[in-house]
Amino acid sequence: MKTFFTLMIVSFFMLIAAPVHAEAIQIFNCEYEGDATEDDVNEMGAKWLAAAKQIPGGKNLKAYVRYPVAASVDDIDFKFVLTAPDFAQWGEFTDAYEASKLVEIDDELEKMATCNDAALWEGGEVK
Repeated sequence: MKTFFTLMIVSFFMLIAAPVHAEAIQIFNCEYEGDATEDDVNEMGAKWLAAAKQIPGGKNLKAYVRYPVAASVDDIDFKFVLTAPDFAQWGEFTDAYEASKLVEIDDELEKMATCNDAALWEGGEVK
């Protein structure tokens, strides 16, 4: 009985002490520049993500482009959404960002879209 009770207490504390792995999500509100199209943005997003996956912390990043269909948004043509599995990887990625070639790709991206407004979110899948 003592062993069972001890295992129950240890299990309880392990559950409480288990780390929470929340997904890091950055959402950029963007507007087209010049004659840029959805195809241009999608191609540039793919190029950006391929380069992002090459730097520390970027291997597991995912990127999405969201276009409003039936939404009430002011001065937003699309949202660029970047996710990392957890904030540890997000931090590693952002620490390595400035020294990477992503800065050059950002310059290309700025010619087709302005994404000045962004927010960092925490989230996870509902099961």
